[in-house]
Amino acid sequence: MTIAAPTPATLLLILSIGSAVSFAKVYQWRDADGNMQFSDHPPDALPAQATQPDTASSNPTKADTGLIVRVVPVDFRLHDRISHMVESIPRAVDKVYRRRCDIDFPTRPTLTIRLLPDQRAYDRLVETAAAPGHQDAPATDELVTWYRPSPDAMAQALAGETSEILLHSDFPYAPCWLHAGLTRYFQLLRVLSDTTAVFSDPPLDRTVQTLRNTDSLLPTAELLGLSQPDWQRENAPNQRAEAQSWSLVYFLMSIPEGGPLIGEILKRSQATAGERSASASVIGSRFPGGVDGLDARWRAWLSTHKAAHYY
Repeated sequence: MTIAAPTPATLLLILSIGSAVSFAKVYQWRDADGNMQFSDHPPDALPAQATQPDTASSNPTKADTGLIVRVVPVDFRLHDRISHMVESIPRAVDKVYRRRCDIDFPTRPTLTIRLLPDQRAYDRLVETAAAPGHQDAPATDELVTWYRPSPDAMAQALAGETSEILLHSDFPYAPCWLHAGLTRYFQLLRVLSDTTAVFSDPPLDRTVQTLRNTDSLLPTAELLGLSQPDWQRENAPNQRAEAQSWSLVYFLMSIPEGGPLIGEILKRSQATAGERSASASVIGSRFPGGVDGLDARWRAWLSTHKAAHYY
């Protein structure tokens, strides 16, 4: 069967993810809570200093041990520049984990992306891979996804699925709230012309604000220890658990101590084979005021401007 190659118009759409956005200046300032914020425009009421995005690694060793990505398109030829875009997003996810959360993924130094032509091909692969003795089943080190004409949809799928596969390889015992929050966080990642940025999610933010205004937020101490079945139950039908998990992760990635704290929770969870108290234990020993202190700072942060994160 012959699959039509992407049209020139589609190629231009995909290419736009890497070239359409360029920042001449990035402003940094501290908000009312003392947290560092970054944006492409200065705040209305606070002094701001223009700066360039910090793309240098604070750990030179980690900069040289990044993820190796190999793209394998199936049944259609992928343009070299499109292949480069597909490769750049997983590397950017890996870079954020290494530099911001201070964690490595030694089990998976190479990530193979099997890019299928469309969702129908993906569905066929999933169906046939379940058959006994099937030879075309995805390998354990493969990220299998399908080509999407929308650059935003393509980027979201690649970034979110890369985070999932990296966590599954070395941190399969990640707490439900953190696994879900990180997956959603990285789905908002974009590779820009000269840096990587993760943007806030307005719909999820509005969900959290509504839950807060109606006093319907899950207690943070409860969220941190939810099992998978409990997390799924609390997430239905209004995405409460997912929205709150994403918001807590976005808050932690907004403050200097948050990224390393996430890394420590992942490491502790792995060392204890998924002990449900791992999150609270790490937060209790490393965050001022423990879980209650984290909850208070997060709730105060909810009403602030959600600046993009630049890496």
